[in-house]
Amino acid sequence: ATATPSPSERAGVRHLKVALAGNPNSGKSTLFNILTGLNQKIGNFPGVTVDKKSGFSKIKGTAIEFIDFPGSYSLNALSEDEKVLPVVLNDKSNPVHPDVVLYVADATSLRRSLFLCTQIMDTGIPVILVLNMIDLLEKSDDEIDVTQLEKELGIKVIAVNARDAKGIEELKIALIEPLEFPKKKFLSEEIIESDNAKKQRTETIQRYKAIGEVLKKAVTKKESGLGSSLTKKLDNILTHRIYGFLIFF
Repeated sequence: ATATPSPSERAGVRHLKVALAGNPNSGKSTLFNILTGLNQKIGNFPGVTVDKKSGFSKIKGTAIEFIDFPGSYSLNALSEDEKVLPVVLNDKSNPVHPDVVLYVADATSLRRSLFLCTQIMDTGIPVILVLNMIDLLEKSDDEIDVTQLEKELGIKVIAVNARDAKGIEELKIALIEPLEFPKKKFLSEEIIESDNAKKQRTETIQRYKAIGEVLKKAVTKKESGLGSSLTKKLDNILTHRIYGFLIFF
């Protein structure tokens, strides 16, 4: 089914509310600045003292409010900043509940980045996956098949380099086109567990297993690769099914 955006119509202008989400240091704030320029303001998210940075733009007759959410690794986060995102996404009556989520991912650390992305997709809100830092990806051993990644995730995927504005026009066009609601659920079964820590651990295992299947089909190694980067080596440890949990806890 196609998600017809639900923002109000005022004076013949279509309005759209877009959330920017992603891991810390994914380039999310850089992208926010490119999309909004100097047309920004700072306030607070409703009910909390966390700063809310919002900006405004108009793309082909569509007025868009971009909201830059605090960087996070999971919707299960405990800090006050990170709690804002799950609260807003799960409450359609919240005044900053978005019509679309732009999920900004570091293309060189896709496995780690997709954890939060798939959690957001499971809320049912339309998502565009923005693969940032593609200039660094080109220097790594990996190649991402964007078309295949779109197919496996069931959402729109756009490669950009926020630092030099590469891919930004394509992203703007995608924002104002009709988007599909996410069809794929990344938790294979409902987790029935009273202990919250055990529940999160089970979710992590299931979600990373599903992400691994996606990456097997969408990411390949370059034949002429020069070896894994430090970041990738760290990711292999941090997302390991055993060592990853030990480090996490």
